[in-house]
Amino acid sequence: MATTESRNTLPYSEQLEGYTVEYRLMSPDDRGALLAFTQMLPKEDLMFLRMDVTKPEVVDHWIENIRQGLTITVLAFDGEDNVIGYGSLHHNKMMWTRHLGELRMLASPEYRGIGLGKRLTNEVFQIAKESGLDRVFVQIPAHQPHVREMLEKLGFIAEALLTDWLIGQDDTTHDLVVMTQRVVDYHV
Repeated sequence: MATTESRNTLPYSEQLEGYTVEYRLMSPDDRGALLAFTQMLPKEDLMFLRMDVTKPEVVDHWIENIRQGLTITVLAFDGEDNVIGYGSLHHNKMMWTRHLGELRMLASPEYRGIGLGKRLTNEVFQIAKESGLDRVFVQIPAHQPHVREMLEKLGFIAEALLTDWLIGQDDTTHDLVVMTQRVVDYHV
């Protein structure tokens, strides 16, 4: 995994559709801001995340994964100290999938449609490139066509459809789509 020392572009700020957005690598000091962000998200945004990121112990685990080099997270802030989104690269050098990284991303509803997801994806791909990874994958519920469309515009292709793979809080099942993009083919 790349270290924070190898990142020479972060932190930085930019204007997106009239909003000032600051990007920086997540550190343990961001625990409170990340919890505030996740706890204000609508339930439908949290339904299919791998873990309940609204819980302090889950964010503590996330921070520990950063310390261990298993995760690198880029946080987006609103020009103040409020998190408005994140992009994470999850990778484990010890696994047989050591050439792969998983992208996980989430943006505040108020900041969707302004290019924040694309910017966070660009940052994650830069980290993946610096880390020497071959491919990045993302897992999304099949009933989120707008997310799939955004990823397809960035060059991701659907590799697998896993039927009834997810189960919602109401016990209904949903299909999961696995999409991938080769790091060398991704152009920022």
